[in-house]
Amino acid sequence: MKILLSADTHGKIPEISGKIDLALIAGDFAKGDALRKMIFGKGNPEDAKKEIIDSSKEFLSKIKKLNSPIVVSLGNAEEFCKEEVIELLKEMNINYIKNGIIKIKGIKILCIDFFVEEWWAKKYRPSRKDTIKRGRKNEEELREALSKVEEVDIILSHLPPYGVLDMGKPNEYLKLEAGPIGSKILRKFIIEKKPKLVVCGHLHIPGKERLGKTLIINPGEKKIIEL
Repeated sequence: MKILLSADTHGKIPEISGKIDLALIAGDFAKGDALRKMIFGKGNPEDAKKEIIDSSKEFLSKIKKLNSPIVVSLGNAEEFCKEEVIELLKEMNINYIKNGIIKIKGIKILCIDFFVEEWWAKKYRPSRKDTIKRGRKNEEELREALSKVEEVDIILSHLPPYGVLDMGKPNEYLKLEAGPIGSKILRKFIIEKKPKLVVCGHLHIPGKERLGKTLIINPGEKKIIEL
């Protein structure tokens, strides 16, 4: 089976040729220029939402032309108008479920949207009580969802597991230090369930590593594999 993997395109449309049996998109396909302008006080929410929706539709329309099943998880780039993006996925008949299993061609794919963990919030956002609270809530939701998963072949997660392809660079604007920023919950789950493959993104560090027997791939904008 030939599988297209993609993450962090941010509005770019990768060129793809040949037959594809399955497309797995690990979030951040939306463009975020207008959102960044808004954050810096030089734009407005309406322009940011329009750009996210329009760029998402353009990207997904291109992937739809492959005439293969598409499975999507959402990244932080889609969060600003997440409900609208989810509605777009429904309209385009693209496979999406938050923190749950989708079965395609006999393959059990666990989709996990972008989330925040409490340890990360306390380390990198210690003064942001709202972010710490979100981290606590996200952890509870994710743990509950994962407790219902017995078997999984592929995990499609915007965040990488802790300690694997997750080394963040210093960010002066966000006041972030360099260090691992992946998910500790996801790492523990991978070690326990031993899926064949994890597709992730978030940090723009294309590459592949193994965590136990599981192959972890950050595909960048485009990577095609055989499974």
